[in-house]
Amino acid sequence: MLSHVGIAVATFVVTNVDDLLLLCLYFGNPRYKPANIVIGQYLGITTLILVSFLGILLGEILENHWISLLGIVPIILGITEMLSRDNGVDGVDLKRDSGRRLQFLNVALITIANGGDNIGVYAPLFANTDVNQIFIYPVVFAVHTAVWCLLGYYMVKHARVKSLFARYGQTVLPFFLILLGIFIMKDFFVWLIYK
Repeated sequence: MLSHVGIAVATFVVTNVDDLLLLCLYFGNPRYKPANIVIGQYLGITTLILVSFLGILLGEILENHWISLLGIVPIILGITEMLSRDNGVDGVDLKRDSGRRLQFLNVALITIANGGDNIGVYAPLFANTDVNQIFIYPVVFAVHTAVWCLLGYYMVKHARVKSLFARYGQTVLPFFLILLGIFIMKDFFVWLIYK
């Protein structure tokens, strides 16, 4: 059992280092409520785990280049984020609260779209794990999602990091999402070139 816990911890850390940066960008953006970020991250990770269980079957049906089309999601969200930037007080529009209720969906969609490597690692790992030990992985992933959220939150609350994210976070996030989407879609582009 302890070996499975160690494997689960290492697997989570390796496949979610990029999510820590995304969480910092979201927590550093005053337009996003911390609760929405945490809910979105949990929703995204839970979806990746469920898809990974299904991925054992889906991997036989879909090829990687079709799955990489999920990269369109961060591109669309990045463009939307770029277009919706406003000139409120410190970059926050105090009049608009309507979009804040569904912010968790943005975070969840980015986590899912960025989760191709997660699915690629989790699905074979789950397929080769004893049924009696499989529950360890979702539990460890849930605990580490909380750790990631706390780390991301406290990193942007550090004085120097906070001023850096306050100054550049809103500007960097849309571009980062667009570049992330292009990176996720690389398998599709390679397939198009060589098909």
